[in-house]
Amino acid sequence: MRFPKVLLLALVLVAPTLAHAAPPPAAQAQKAAQALRRYVDGMTASGGWPDYTRPPASDLFRRVFDVDALEALPPPQANDLPWLLEWSQTASAASKAIVMHGSKDGTPPDIAAVAQNVERYEDQYCAAADFLIRVSAREMTALALFVARLPPEQHTPVRAAGIVKAKAGAAEMIAGFLISVAGGVKPANVRLVTAALRDTRDVWAGFLAPEARPRLFDLVAQATQRIADEEAKRNLASFAAALEAGE
Repeated sequence: MRFPKVLLLALVLVAPTLAHAAPPPAAQAQKAAQALRRYVDGMTASGGWPDYTRPPASDLFRRVFDVDALEALPPPQANDLPWLLEWSQTASAASKAIVMHGSKDGTPPDIAAVAQNVERYEDQYCAAADFLIRVSAREMTALALFVARLPPEQHTPVRAAGIVKAKAGAAEMIAGFLISVAGGVKPANVRLVTAALRDTRDVWAGFLAPEARPRLFDLVAQATQRIADEEAKRNLASFAAALEAGE
């Protein structure tokens, strides 16, 4: 399993004029993530395992990965990019803390510990994936709107390189989640993650680079073969069809 990486674009793409107050759910997520990290660090220090099904961790987790609050927001605008980046980075770091709990430092990653955590915290991992796919789609929509309103002289090579990295990062994230759902997670969790891909398919169809799509088509095909849930298969088919139509 490859852990999805955050799209770090703020320094490359976001101008000072984009400064925009985050909505309450995003601000609350930041505070909740800090509290969640303190809780996880405390459990690590004591040799225990975090329990995300009970307070305080369950409440904090819900505020960080609040899909309902995210979906209730108005359509994304260019000025939303800074706080969307912050929220997605916060959520990604919190998700990483879940799957890396108890792992040994070093390179390569402690695969055994990560695999154990993904199995132990499968529900939380997939809930985080659901959120990260959706918040990233909003992020990329805001990015496209931001780029569209730039005057020609501000279409710099640095910004162009940042967009290329954003496209690659998005493809990497989606590939990681496709690999994960094909690895034997519960049907309900497969449906959750694939529904997020289905619901955001038009964003990815318009954003992902052409050279990234063949690998994603292959991963969709592999996942479709390995999972048994028919709804999840339909979700993947819808996602793949949108990618193909958007080429």
